[in-house]
Amino acid sequence: MSEFNGINISGFATVTALESQLPPLESASSLVCSYCDHASYFYRPIKREELLNVLLPYIYSKTDSPSGLTDSDPSRSHDLATLFFIFALGALLDLNLPPYNSEAERYYTLGRAALSFKPVFESPSISTVQALGLMATYHSHAGRKYSRDSAVRHILRT
Repeated sequence: MSEFNGINISGFATVTALESQLPPLESASSLVCSYCDHASYFYRPIKREELLNVLLPYIYSKTDSPSGLTDSDPSRSHDLATLFFIFALGALLDLNLPPYNSEAERYYTLGRAALSFKPVFESPSISTVQALGLMATYHSHAGRKYSRDSAVRHILRT
């Protein structure tokens, strides 16, 4: 899996490389709110308060610190995948963006890259399950290009 949707994901050899693709905090908050307002009706693995007060500050506080997210803890990549999939759904269902927009696809691709750092079937964490559910939700809303069945194929390749 070296290129997906025009993004060379093999270039993301570390979690830190993926972190560099996070949007500014203001944009991230807007995408999270868009997800909560429009997408969480379909699948809500995380409450709005937990997203805004726990996950978002957790990821962004690590990116602001000199040590960043530790690449030695691959389970953290699934937290990052969860957040990228939330951004993807937030962008996909944002009423101010065009339908099936490239921003949503970009965050979906980054979520898949983050999910690939740790095998999903070896001791999955809560964030693994959340990320997989969000990925399947994206597949069911992203148009003809995806289906729920294609989500299963992507998961098995992860």
